[in-house]
Amino acid sequence: MKIKVIGCFGAMINGYHLSCFLVNNNILLDAGASMFLDYEDQIAIDHILITHSHLDHTVGIPFLVDTVFSRKENQIKIYGLFECLKALKDNLFSEYIWPDFTSIPISAPKLGFIPIQHLDSFFINGIKITPLRINHIVPTVAYFLEEGDKQFLYVGDMHHTDSLWEEVNKRAKDLRGVIIETSFPNKLDWLAKSSGHLTPSQLELEIKKLKEPVPIYVFHMKPMFIEELVEEIYSIKYPERIKILNQEDILEF
Repeated sequence: MKIKVIGCFGAMINGYHLSCFLVNNNILLDAGASMFLDYEDQIAIDHILITHSHLDHTVGIPFLVDTVFSRKENQIKIYGLFECLKALKDNLFSEYIWPDFTSIPISAPKLGFIPIQHLDSFFINGIKITPLRINHIVPTVAYFLEEGDKQFLYVGDMHHTDSLWEEVNKRAKDLRGVIIETSFPNKLDWLAKSSGHLTPSQLELEIKKLKEPVPIYVFHMKPMFIEELVEEIYSIKYPERIKILNQEDILEF
Protein backbone atom coordinates (compact mmCIF):
# COMPACT_ATOMS: atom_id res chain seq x y z
CA MET A 1 0.00 0.00 0.00
CA LYS A 2 1.31 3.40 -0.99
CA ILE A 3 -0.21 6.63 0.33
CA LYS A 4 0.91 9.99 -1.04
CA VAL A 5 -0.03 13.22 0.73
CA ILE A 6 -1.55 15.69 -1.73
CA GLY A 7 -2.94 18.00 0.94
CA CYS A 8 -2.95 17.74 4.73
CA PHE A 9 -4.09 21.05 6.23
CA GLY A 10 -7.33 22.20 7.82
CA ALA A 11 -7.50 25.55 6.04
CA MET A 12 -6.32 26.83 2.68
CA ILE A 13 -3.63 29.49 2.55
CA ASN A 14 -1.15 29.87 -0.30
CA GLY A 15 1.06 26.76 -0.20
CA TYR A 16 -1.18 24.83 2.22
CA HIS A 17 -3.51 22.33 0.54
CA LEU A 18 -6.68 20.83 1.97
CA SER A 19 -7.16 17.16 2.91
CA CYS A 20 -6.41 14.73 0.09
CA PHE A 21 -4.44 11.45 0.01
CA LEU A 22 -3.62 9.35 -3.05
CA VAL A 23 -3.70 5.57 -2.46
CA ASN A 24 -2.03 3.24 -4.98
CA ASN A 25 -2.32 5.82 -7.77
CA ASN A 26 -6.06 5.62 -8.47
CA ILE A 27 -7.89 5.99 -5.13
CA LEU A 28 -8.33 9.21 -3.19
CA LEU A 29 -9.04 9.53 0.51
CA ASP A 30 -10.97 12.82 0.54
CA ALA A 31 -10.59 15.32 -2.27
CA GLY A 32 -9.94 18.76 -0.85
CA ALA A 33 -6.79 19.19 -2.98
CA SER A 34 -7.34 16.82 -5.92
CA MET A 35 -7.11 19.77 -8.33
CA PHE A 36 -3.40 19.99 -7.50
CA LEU A 37 -2.67 16.56 -8.97
CA ASP A 38 -0.95 16.53 -12.34
CA TYR A 39 -3.32 16.12 -15.28
CA GLU A 40 -2.39 12.50 -16.00
CA ASP A 41 -2.69 11.68 -12.29
CA GLN A 42 -6.20 13.15 -12.24
CA ILE A 43 -7.19 11.03 -15.23
CA ALA A 44 -6.04 7.91 -13.34
CA ILE A 45 -8.44 8.51 -10.41
CA ASP A 46 -11.29 5.99 -10.44
CA HIS A 47 -12.42 6.00 -6.79
CA ILE A 48 -12.83 8.72 -4.15
CA LEU A 49 -13.57 7.81 -0.52
CA ILE A 50 -15.20 10.77 1.24
CA THR A 51 -15.22 10.91 5.02
CA HIS A 52 -17.90 13.62 5.19
CA SER A 53 -19.50 16.38 3.16
CA HIS A 54 -17.58 19.45 4.37
CA LEU A 55 -16.10 21.56 1.61
CA ASP A 56 -12.46 21.20 2.68
CA HIS A 57 -12.77 17.45 2.00
CA THR A 58 -14.86 17.60 -1.18
CA VAL A 59 -14.12 20.84 -3.04
CA GLY A 60 -11.72 19.19 -5.49
CA ILE A 61 -14.29 16.75 -6.88
CA PRO A 62 -16.11 19.19 -9.21
CA PHE A 63 -12.84 20.48 -10.66
CA LEU A 64 -11.40 16.98 -11.09
CA VAL A 65 -14.46 15.72 -12.98
CA ASP A 66 -14.55 18.83 -15.15
CA THR A 67 -10.82 18.50 -15.94
CA VAL A 68 -10.89 14.85 -17.00
CA PHE A 69 -14.37 14.80 -18.56
CA SER A 70 -13.26 14.69 -22.19
CA ARG A 71 -10.66 11.94 -21.69
CA LYS A 72 -12.08 9.82 -18.90
CA GLU A 73 -13.77 6.71 -20.27
CA ASN A 74 -14.80 4.96 -17.06
CA GLN A 75 -16.92 6.48 -14.34
CA ILE A 76 -15.40 8.09 -11.25
CA LYS A 77 -17.06 6.52 -8.22
CA ILE A 78 -17.61 8.57 -5.06
CA TYR A 79 -18.10 6.56 -1.86
CA GLY A 80 -19.71 8.06 1.22
CA LEU A 81 -22.51 7.82 3.74
CA PHE A 82 -25.98 8.40 2.32
CA GLU A 83 -26.22 11.75 4.11
CA CYS A 84 -22.87 12.82 2.67
CA LEU A 85 -23.76 11.89 -0.90
CA LYS A 86 -27.14 13.59 -0.60
CA ALA A 87 -25.44 16.80 0.57
CA LEU A 88 -23.12 16.69 -2.46
CA LYS A 89 -25.99 15.96 -4.86
CA ASP A 90 -28.36 18.59 -3.45
CA ASN A 91 -25.79 21.34 -3.08
CA LEU A 92 -22.44 20.96 -4.82
CA PHE A 93 -23.78 19.25 -7.96
CA SER A 94 -27.05 21.16 -7.92
CA GLU A 95 -26.67 22.74 -11.40
CA TYR A 96 -26.63 26.11 -9.62
CA ILE A 97 -23.20 25.61 -8.02
CA TRP A 98 -21.80 23.07 -10.54
CA PRO A 99 -23.15 20.84 -13.31
CA ASP A 100 -24.63 17.53 -12.17
CA PHE A 101 -22.05 15.11 -13.55
CA THR A 102 -24.08 12.19 -12.17
CA SER A 103 -26.35 12.70 -15.19
CA ILE A 104 -23.86 13.93 -17.81
CA PRO A 105 -23.86 12.42 -20.36
CA ILE A 106 -27.22 10.74 -19.79
CA SER A 107 -26.11 7.53 -21.48
CA ALA A 108 -22.98 7.11 -19.32
CA PRO A 109 -22.56 9.65 -16.48
CA LYS A 110 -18.96 10.45 -15.59
CA LEU A 111 -19.70 10.55 -11.85
CA GLY A 112 -21.34 7.84 -9.76
CA PHE A 113 -22.34 7.90 -6.09
CA ILE A 114 -21.85 4.69 -4.07
CA PRO A 115 -23.54 4.75 -0.63
CA ILE A 116 -21.69 3.01 2.19
CA GLN A 117 -22.64 2.03 5.72
CA HIS A 118 -20.93 1.70 9.08
CA LEU A 119 -19.07 -1.65 9.32
CA ASP A 120 -20.20 -2.70 5.83
CA SER A 121 -16.87 -3.62 4.16
CA PHE A 122 -16.25 -3.42 0.41
CA PHE A 123 -13.30 -3.98 -1.92
CA ILE A 124 -11.50 -1.70 -4.37
CA ASN A 125 -8.62 -3.19 -6.36
CA GLY A 126 -7.94 -5.82 -3.73
CA ILE A 127 -8.07 -3.41 -0.79
CA LYS A 128 -10.70 -4.21 1.83
CA ILE A 129 -12.24 -1.00 3.12
CA THR A 130 -14.40 -0.77 6.23
CA PRO A 131 -16.20 2.48 7.12
CA LEU A 132 -16.35 3.27 10.84
CA ARG A 133 -18.69 5.98 12.16
CA ILE A 134 -17.00 8.72 14.18
CA ASN A 135 -18.12 11.87 16.00
CA HIS A 136 -18.14 15.10 14.01
CA ILE A 137 -20.78 17.78 13.48
CA VAL A 138 -22.06 16.06 10.32
CA PRO A 139 -22.30 12.31 9.58
CA THR A 140 -18.69 11.14 9.21
CA VAL A 141 -16.67 7.95 8.84
CA ALA A 142 -13.10 6.82 9.23
CA TYR A 143 -11.76 4.22 6.79
CA PHE A 144 -9.99 1.03 7.89
CA LEU A 145 -7.91 -0.20 4.93
CA GLU A 146 -6.55 -3.74 4.57
CA GLU A 147 -4.30 -4.89 1.74
CA GLY A 148 -3.01 -8.42 2.20
CA ASP A 149 -1.95 -8.65 5.83
CA LYS A 150 -1.27 -4.91 6.16
CA GLN A 151 -3.75 -2.50 7.71
CA PHE A 152 -4.05 1.27 7.94
CA LEU A 153 -6.56 3.67 9.50
CA TYR A 154 -7.55 7.03 8.03
CA VAL A 155 -9.58 8.95 10.58
CA GLY A 156 -10.33 12.32 8.99
CA ASP A 157 -12.23 14.89 11.07
CA MET A 158 -13.40 13.78 14.49
CA HIS A 159 -13.96 14.48 18.15
CA HIS A 160 -13.71 11.83 20.89
CA THR A 161 -15.08 8.48 19.63
CA ASP A 162 -14.51 5.52 21.94
CA SER A 163 -16.34 3.12 19.62
CA LEU A 164 -13.79 3.76 16.86
CA TRP A 165 -10.89 2.47 18.92
CA GLU A 166 -12.89 -0.45 20.28
CA GLU A 167 -13.55 -1.56 16.71
CA VAL A 168 -9.98 -0.95 15.54
CA ASN A 169 -8.53 -2.82 18.52
CA LYS A 170 -10.72 -5.82 17.62
CA ARG A 171 -9.64 -5.78 13.97
CA ALA A 172 -5.96 -4.81 14.22
CA LYS A 173 -3.61 -7.69 13.38
CA ASP A 174 -0.90 -5.84 11.49
CA LEU A 175 -1.83 -2.17 11.80
CA ARG A 176 0.91 -0.06 10.21
CA GLY A 177 -0.28 3.39 11.20
CA VAL A 178 -3.07 5.89 11.80
CA ILE A 179 -3.68 9.21 10.02
CA ILE A 180 -5.61 11.42 12.44
CA GLU A 181 -6.45 15.09 12.66
CA THR A 182 -5.43 17.78 15.12
CA SER A 183 -6.90 21.11 14.11
CA PHE A 184 -6.66 23.66 16.93
CA PRO A 185 -4.15 24.52 19.68
CA ASN A 186 -5.04 23.73 23.27
CA LYS A 187 -6.09 27.31 24.00
CA LEU A 188 -8.98 26.80 21.55
CA ASP A 189 -10.29 23.67 23.25
CA TRP A 190 -13.80 25.15 23.29
CA LEU A 191 -13.72 25.68 19.53
CA ALA A 192 -12.42 22.17 18.86
CA LYS A 193 -15.23 20.67 20.93
CA SER A 194 -17.96 22.79 19.36
CA SER A 195 -16.77 22.09 15.80
CA GLY A 196 -16.01 18.40 16.31
CA HIS A 197 -12.21 18.50 16.10
CA LEU A 198 -9.16 17.67 18.23
CA THR A 199 -6.47 19.66 20.00
CA PRO A 200 -3.06 18.16 20.93
CA SER A 201 -4.33 17.37 24.45
CA GLN A 202 -7.40 15.68 23.03
CA LEU A 203 -5.21 13.79 20.53
CA GLU A 204 -3.25 12.35 23.45
CA LEU A 205 -6.48 10.98 24.94
CA GLU A 206 -7.35 9.31 21.63
CA ILE A 207 -3.91 7.72 21.21
CA LYS A 208 -4.22 6.12 24.66
CA LYS A 209 -7.27 4.19 23.45
CA LEU A 210 -5.26 2.38 20.76
CA LYS A 211 -3.71 -0.85 22.07
CA GLU A 212 -0.95 -1.20 19.49
CA PRO A 213 1.95 1.33 19.64
CA VAL A 214 1.79 2.14 15.93
CA PRO A 215 2.95 5.33 14.18
CA ILE A 216 0.55 8.27 14.41
CA TYR A 217 0.49 10.59 11.39
CA VAL A 218 -1.04 13.97 12.25
CA PHE A 219 -2.78 16.18 9.68
CA HIS A 220 -5.51 18.84 9.34
CA MET A 221 -3.63 21.48 11.33
CA LYS A 222 -4.86 25.03 10.79
CA PRO A 223 -1.92 26.84 9.13
CA MET A 224 -2.51 30.03 11.11
CA PHE A 225 -1.68 28.10 14.32
CA ILE A 226 0.97 25.80 12.90
CA GLU A 227 3.96 26.77 15.05
CA GLU A 228 1.93 26.51 18.24
CA LEU A 229 0.40 23.21 17.13
CA VAL A 230 3.75 21.63 16.28
CA GLU A 231 5.16 22.54 19.69
CA GLU A 232 2.11 21.21 21.54
CA ILE A 233 1.83 18.00 19.49
CA TYR A 234 5.44 17.04 20.16
CA SER A 235 4.96 17.85 23.86
CA ILE A 236 2.34 15.16 24.46
CA LYS A 237 3.15 11.57 25.38
CA TYR A 238 4.47 9.19 22.74
CA PRO A 239 6.43 11.83 20.73
CA GLU A 240 8.56 9.05 19.21
CA ARG A 241 5.44 7.62 17.56
CA ILE A 242 4.19 10.89 16.10
CA LYS A 243 4.93 12.35 12.66
CA ILE A 244 3.32 15.54 11.42
CA LEU A 245 2.52 15.07 7.76
CA ASN A 246 3.71 17.39 5.01
CA GLN A 247 2.61 17.68 1.41
CA GLU A 248 4.35 15.21 -0.92
CA ASP A 249 5.13 12.80 1.95
CA ILE A 250 4.82 9.16 0.87
CA LEU A 251 3.91 6.32 3.23
CA GLU A 252 4.60 2.79 1.97
CA PHE A 253 3.69 -0.47 3.68
